[in-house]
Amino acid sequence: MQQNKKRKVNLKQNAYSFLLLHAHLQKRSINYWRNKSGAEIDFVIRGNNENVVHAIECKFSILSDATAPKSIAKNFETFRSTYAHGDNYVVAYNIDAPFTRKYGDVSITFVNAKMLVQLLQNTEHIFMP
Repeated sequence: MQQNKKRKVNLKQNAYSFLLLHAHLQKRSINYWRNKSGAEIDFVIRGNNENVVHAIECKFSILSDATAPKSIAKNFETFRSTYAHGDNYVVAYNIDAPFTRKYGDVSITFVNAKMLVQLLQNTEHIFMP
């Protein structure tokens, strides 16, 4: 029962993040990525350069599960073995200030949804009010 509740909450966070990204980044295609082994990334967005693909994972609360960063990092590592260039983000509602952690060869920036939109918009010099 607890697992279903956690999954529903995470789906709401994914939907909120998707709607916010779509509203502010309408020129960009927002996709999902999953490989045959089951590794997945919630959202992938191409950068201004065709070789750049940003990877985004959404979590309700990053502090609620101490093992989350290691399992998330594994998905990012798998993704980056195919798409080497771009930024990696974890979005969670309870992040007040962005911070970056390195897991092996992968750097992941932790942000809330509004911060993510601002970071992605800054690459096009468009700012969110």
